[in-house]
Amino acid sequence: MANQISRNFYLSEFACRCECETPFKVAPSLLQLLQRIRTRIDQGLYISSGLRCPKHNTNVGGAKKSWHLPRDGVLYAADVMFYDPTNRNERSALWLNALAENLGPPTGLGLYKNRVHIDQRPVGKGRWIEEGFRPPL
Repeated sequence: MANQISRNFYLSEFACRCECETPFKVAPSLLQLLQRIRTRIDQGLYISSGLRCPKHNTNVGGAKKSWHLPRDGVLYAADVMFYDPTNRNERSALWLNALAENLGPPTGLGLYKNRVHIDQRPVGKGRWIEEGFRPPL
């Protein structure tokens, strides 16, 4: 499942971490936004969570209607962070969040301590910040 689906992303990067091999495709609007962000930062992005099968979503405490769960075989969400572990902090998450908003905008955007949730849900909108997030001053 290592098919290259854009200039810098492979389908395998978005696969469920439980290795269940659930078939899926990435929503074109999500892939295009992630590629724009990747091109803009000119360094690697790590997909820390892409597709989640229902069992894996439950195991990680995901929302029952999480956009990480595929709808009709389509993935609409990904949690991303810098590939370089030394750049995984509040400052870099804040930067990725701002870039996603500016280059998208995404329909769903969640800010966490070391990553950003980005989704292109086809209905509704969502914005949130992880409890305890302290932006750098």
